[in-house]
Amino acid sequence: MHSAIMMPRLLLVASSVALAVIGLVMIYSASSASALKEYGDSARYFKTQLGYLVVGVVIVYALARIDYHFWEGNVSWALWGVEIALLVATRLFGVSGTSGAQRWISLGPLGTLQPSEFAKIVVMLLFSSYLVRWQDGQIGFRRFLLLSSVAVLVPLCLVLLQPDLGTTVIILMTVLFVLYFGEVDTRAIVLLVVGIAVIGTLAVVVAPYRLKRVMTFLHPFDDPQGDGYQIVNSLYAFASGGVGGVGLGMSHQKYSYLPEAHTDFIFAIIGEELGLIGCLVVIFLFIVFVYAGIQIARHAPTHYGRVIAGSSAGTIGLQAFLNMACTVSLFPVTGKPLPFISAGGSSLLATLILVGLMLSVSYQSSSDVQADRRRRNMVVYDGGRPSRPDVDVPVRGRGGVRAGLGGWSRLEPVSDRDRRGVRATSVATRPGRQRRYLR
Repeated sequence: MHSAIMMPRLLLVASSVALAVIGLVMIYSASSASALKEYGDSARYFKTQLGYLVVGVVIVYALARIDYHFWEGNVSWALWGVEIALLVATRLFGVSGTSGAQRWISLGPLGTLQPSEFAKIVVMLLFSSYLVRWQDGQIGFRRFLLLSSVAVLVPLCLVLLQPDLGTTVIILMTVLFVLYFGEVDTRAIVLLVVGIAVIGTLAVVVAPYRLKRVMTFLHPFDDPQGDGYQIVNSLYAFASGGVGGVGLGMSHQKYSYLPEAHTDFIFAIIGEELGLIGCLVVIFLFIVFVYAGIQIARHAPTHYGRVIAGSSAGTIGLQAFLNMACTVSLFPVTGKPLPFISAGGSSLLATLILVGLMLSVSYQSSSDVQADRRRRNMVVYDGGRPSRPDVDVPVRGRGGVRAGLGGWSRLEPVSDRDRRGVRATSVATRPGRQRRYLR
């Protein structure tokens, strides 16, 4: 099998397994004292996480064997409907957490479910599908804008009402990743970034508790026994760990000093017990994971697969580094768990679903490598009329070459600067159709 396909897949699986194992070990270490006190079983959270991990592995295997095109269109809308129903049920009958936010649905003896964790997956699948269909000319811009707006804004508003600003930002960033890997014009991406910044600023200003959280982030030691208590104790954990750590299982902060030690702030326990070395290992594994996902996207057999794999890797990587930034006071606390590692069944299952989708893209890439297709279909553009009547080139607009935006037409003159060293390459989008880009 071609190494360009197999190596990213192996790196993805290896990094995922390593992170999940580290998560199990650290959950047991960070939660053993509190679990023994609350339930009389020091391995309570470890066993629960292990059960979710087993279910997640089965889901990964199933998704990896299903052609990712199956999730386009009606199937994605069905999943979207289920997600909306769960978010509405959370709003009406949900369970509140320690922060007072109503984000969970009680499942009785099975624990709780956090539907917002799956919203980013549904939004990614639907938005990616309609973006690619618009770029292929299957639907018009107005229809794309209407359907994609419904797909994104409805779950976004329901999540924001919980309230859950952290997940709202993650969903918006997922949309940003879809646009980026969909090769949308840079101006649209910049516009979305500005929109996210404006929404985030307004959400902080209109909610006093969020503004207080930002002020705590800026000055955590002004109130170390009040609002700054959690982040101050997180910093104490890192300071205690030093380079080599105090030893696995030897944390002091987990004994009721650091709230959420086995969930949102488990990275601080890693820093205390395993030190800087342990933290760097975790960061390195996430970098390997994201790199593998981007390589899978690069060699995806279709444009839709490229968007799915790239957006999945970007979303998980973003959430991981957002969590780690919060624990070291580089970003205001958002309450988002560390993928693979933090205790929480919903977070783990959502993460593994994205891994399964990425593996599905990788398995569908096995029969042909994108670089090989590009080499076979390379066409050099010298400024003259195309020798083949079926060769189309992108129209050049004010914002540059509109790669993948549905603006394909017959050859039109471009400047001499654009002719130098420019070549047209093709990426198969579905049997019998190709899209051409200027590289």
